[in-house]
Amino acid sequence: TMVDPEAENNIFKKVYEMDEIPVYIDSPGSVVYFPGCAGTYINKNMAQAVVTLLEKAGVDYTVLSGLEYCCGAVSVGAGNPGPIRRHGQQNIEEVRKRGAKILLTSCPGCFKAFKEIYPKMFGEMDFEVLHVSQYLERLLKEGKLTPETTLKHRVFYHDPCHLTRGMGVYREARNVLENIPGTELANKTPEGSACCGFGGGVRVNYPSESISVASDRFRAAEKLGCGIIITNCGGCMQNLVEAGKDEKIKIFDLAEYLSLACGVNIPREDQKLLELVNRAYSLCISGYKEPDLS
Repeated sequence: TMVDPEAENNIFKKVYEMDEIPVYIDSPGSVVYFPGCAGTYINKNMAQAVVTLLEKAGVDYTVLSGLEYCCGAVSVGAGNPGPIRRHGQQNIEEVRKRGAKILLTSCPGCFKAFKEIYPKMFGEMDFEVLHVSQYLERLLKEGKLTPETTLKHRVFYHDPCHLTRGMGVYREARNVLENIPGTELANKTPEGSACCGFGGGVRVNYPSESISVASDRFRAAEKLGCGIIITNCGGCMQNLVEAGKDEKIKIFDLAEYLSLACGVNIPREDQKLLELVNRAYSLCISGYKEPDLS
């Protein structure tokens, strides 16, 4: 119930009560951006970076954000099909209503919902479903986005489980990174990639163990001589940020890093993010204890 929009112990409701949420345009558009619950309430810099890039590329876009459009993927993965049954068809109709040719998601879970689960439950989509990494690669290929700042970094790309192993999407983000001047990608394939420890309810049920798993990603990046880890999943981002509080290696979302290369610095409040999610977990989950980071 902690991710069920109708439940009182929904973690995103709690974050909303404690923090300001950005307001995005919601009007007709050929591209509908769906930031998901995490992008709307927790990983706000991730969603802001995507919107910044859509603006810069001159895309005719609109945004469907907030709990009223929850995709239901996390709930159904935990055995609760209620939210996806209540929201799925409604979400499809909302996308159609806006005249969308493309539905764009940041969250791998939302991507799986629209790309794989919804067609099985509600019939084939009449719009294209893309993950942000796939669409950013397309914008670069079409010349609608051109990195103008050289970012001289050796980077490690962290493959999100649900995106790479779950949906088979791993090349596009690497192509984006390889098109940024000065950026050297250390791991060109997903070989040897591993979980960050966040998903499957691990972070909320086994906080310390979850962060310990995330810490291993820093060792992997360090071994390859990287100063930056790039990912494109809100859960991975949160866990890596929390595990890396005392690390020299920095964490970036893919869209955020590309925004930087395009001359825009997206504001980050990592400490506030961690305080908010741990507070929300404490309020929503009986017996929750913050991870031991020692």
